[in-house]
Amino acid sequence: MFSDGVQIKILNKEIDVNFGAMFENIVAQELKAHGFDLYYCNSKKNGEVDFIIEQNGEVVLIEVKSGKNYNRHIALASSCV
Repeated sequence: MFSDGVQIKILNKEIDVNFGAMFENIVAQELKAHGFDLYYCNSKKNGEVDFIIEQNGEVVLIEVKSGKNYNRHIALASSCV
């Protein structure tokens, strides 16, 4: 879900667009298009995980990152689920 004006910012090639939210929406659309039910985890103690899916009887945690700090994530490391 985008806040007001994001579409205009993208069209105007402004640099302060929240690309993380954009990428999360793209991933959500692709997962849903491939038949996955989408779940989300947000814990005040452990943080958030963007998507939790079940594939072949396994729980898969998916965190979408758009910045440079992609190899460190508190919720994934602390097992949010």
